[in-house]
Amino acid sequence: MKFRTVLKGAASPIQINHHSKVLFMGSCFAENIGKAMVDRKFTTLINPLGISYNPISIAKNIAAIAECKTIIPADIHSKNGSFFHYDYHGSNNTSTAISYADQINESLKSAHDFLQSTDYLFVSLGTAHVFSHEEKGVVNNCHKMPNDLFTRRLLKMEEIVSALQRIKTLVSKVNNRIKIVFTVSPIRHVRDGLVADRRSKSMLIAALTEVIDDKDIFYFPSYELLIDDLRDYRFYKEDLIHPSDQAISYIWEYFSSCYFSENTLSTLQKVEKILAMQQHKILNPSSEEAEAFKTKIKEHISAISDSIPSDRWV
Repeated sequence: MKFRTVLKGAASPIQINHHSKVLFMGSCFAENIGKAMVDRKFTTLINPLGISYNPISIAKNIAAIAECKTIIPADIHSKNGSFFHYDYHGSNNTSTAISYADQINESLKSAHDFLQSTDYLFVSLGTAHVFSHEEKGVVNNCHKMPNDLFTRRLLKMEEIVSALQRIKTLVSKVNNRIKIVFTVSPIRHVRDGLVADRRSKSMLIAALTEVIDDKDIFYFPSYELLIDDLRDYRFYKEDLIHPSDQAISYIWEYFSSCYFSENTLSTLQKVEKILAMQQHKILNPSSEEAEAFKTKIKEHISAISDSIPSDRWV
């Protein structure tokens, strides 16, 4: 007897290993999978300019990285002693315009350098709803500025497709080897209501069908895995919006089966064993048994040093 419809994995020409460089951009779901990559010692960069949800703002962030656009204090706004930029997430905010510009410009430079040699770019789209500023256009974050400065609207299909195509054009100019994987975040944006959120997600998925070519641009079904495969509130956190740790682990396993080579999966088993050993609580760190245990961990790390340099474990 079957109680759910399982989404079967499809073969992918993408084969990530521990020598690959992977950039994650977009919604907080990119942070979830990106963190799983970092924890398992992949060379990964996650949202260097902060989280972004809508395709236009994501494209703006990628444009800033690809073109290494520096900002100056005149580009920056302030409220109650906090300095910010409408294109960037609030996690970047600082107490002075100069420190803000220095911080963003440093992030842009390091992200640009990373993009030049990146193998794979994963882009997580969160919503097709945007806030549009009367002067700045679509913004990434309102930074708690007065509501009357913004208009909340749903992007048109051609706007979404244009933003997605722009992402491909931008990164190709910097790195023509890069493969792009788009996904739609399963995290629901319920502030507009369930109907509006489903309409938003549907538009994102429909727009992606216009740009996916299964050659340089691919699709990962994180939305479908949670909404259609798992399909149960027990796979959500208490807010009934964000996926539970169990759901994220399930999607991570699907991700691994799609994009990791057999050698990578084998190495990953050894990584998981080392991580479990490192989590082991040592009651007496100065004992001979503790020293022997630490030596054993070092031996396991050394055994896979061809795949993962030892300095990644520091």
